[in-house]
Amino acid sequence: LTDQLDLTTLEIVQQTEGRAICHFRLKPGEAGDATAKYLRATIGLHQPTKTIESFTIFSAEPFAPTLGVRIASMKTTLTYSLPDKDRPSLLQRSSTQLRGRAFYLKSLDADMTVTFTHFEKAHR
Repeated sequence: LTDQLDLTTLEIVQQTEGRAICHFRLKPGEAGDATAKYLRATIGLHQPTKTIESFTIFSAEPFAPTLGVRIASMKTTLTYSLPDKDRPSLLQRSSTQLRGRAFYLKSLDADMTVTFTHFEKAHR
């Protein structure tokens, strides 16, 4: 997904001591990708460790990714821990919210959160 960030659209929307929040537009991921123009990305950066604390992709407006499907809104956020001397940055939480309809009848509404805990070092 990072290949789809349009770096020419970088906008720093908030900057405090040690942290920054940046917005980006997305580029199409492949030929025929008509969805990217409706999506935006927000990255939360921890500047002292040069670590991404959060990555969010969301719809800026309703869109229809395929015939008969209408997405009113979607948002996925990945939240990461900060690294320390014994551990790298690790995924802590993934949250997804989707609102939409298929063929005007079926709801596509969904909410899901996955929390990652009890990390263990892989042994070789």
